[in-house]
Amino acid sequence: LVDTGGDNFIYRLFIQKEPGTLGDNYELELNYPEGFEPANVKNYDFINRKILIKEVINSDKKYSIKFVRKAK
Repeated sequence: LVDTGGDNFIYRLFIQKEPGTLGDNYELELNYPEGFEPANVKNYDFINRKILIKEVINSDKKYSIKFVRKAK
C-alpha cells in the first residue's frame, strides 16, 4: 500500500510463479474502502466495493491499482 496523499492511494501486489510449474490458476478478490474507487480497473463491483481478478499465472506478475476518493 502506497499513500499518495489523502485523496489517493496505490495498492501493489507481486505474485511469484512457482519455478518448474506450468502455471497456476489465480483468483484475487480485493475489497476496498468506502468513499474510494479504482482509477485504472474496469469491470469492478462498485456496489460491494470489490475487484475480482482471475487468470493463469505463467510468470511473475505485478499488480498496481490506484484508488481515488469519490467526488461528493
